[in-house]
Amino acid sequence: MGGRTACGGAQRRREGLRGGGITARIGGRATDPWLRPEGTRLRLAGTSLAAPVVVESFNYDLTDMGQQASKLAEADAARVVLSGPTRPAHVFRRHRVVLLYRGADRTALAVLTDLLGAEVARRP
Repeated sequence: MGGRTACGGAQRRREGLRGGGITARIGGRATDPWLRPEGTRLRLAGTSLAAPVVVESFNYDLTDMGQQASKLAEADAARVVLSGPTRPAHVFRRHRVVLLYRGADRTALAVLTDLLGAEVARRP
């Protein structure tokens, strides 16, 4: 997938985070063997977070994947959940975005849940 898709989607998510008092800095590219697009690593910080956290965001862009982008995101998010012991601790999906958070900070999880909705699943 093109760099425009990964960074362009990240830019839109950064703007959404700002509305919640959180800043996001793009920290580079992210990949996951179970997710189709190249992702973007984001470092989140703000008054509602006790400490900065790193997440990986994967945008299933309509330009690259057509009208099936949301369904592909849903299917891939389910595969990440089932992918074994190295799977992320927390998987979120909202529309065409899959977000992976490999930490355990309860405040960060609450902020991510407020922004993205309930987790698709989490590792026990």
